[in-house]
Amino acid sequence: MALNFVVSYRSAGKTYACKEKGIKAFIRDNTTQWILLRRYESELLTKDEFLTDISKQFPDYDMKVNGFKMMIRHRVKQQKDEDGNNVYIDCVTGEKASDSERWECMGFLLSLSTYQNYKGTSFDNVGMILFDEFIKEE
Repeated sequence: MALNFVVSYRSAGKTYACKEKGIKAFIRDNTTQWILLRRYESELLTKDEFLTDISKQFPDYDMKVNGFKMMIRHRVKQQKDEDGNNVYIDCVTGEKASDSERWECMGFLLSLSTYQNYKGTSFDNVGMILFDEFIKEE
């Protein structure tokens, strides 16, 4: 297992670049999940907005945070079928889809301070852990 440390000044794009790498890995093989790890749960208070900025870079996918899971699916568009009924079409495959189906977990938002909540939990498909904001600001 490789360890990479990315240290730079604030707003240099470190978190964004790691999010991009994690999302691309999951899209590529549909199994490689990733974890964003912070020191304290209070640092995850804005977790619902975590994917907002990067989702624009992946226009064929919908992304959301559901609890502490980062979810992704192929974007679906609504259109009328030959009988005038609303149907959903998968923007990636072109197949019919349900508006609520196909959400998959691509990763997790976790904190070190609550690790005991995850003791015994298997994260078999996790291929990358991003320990974000690990240097305490003075």
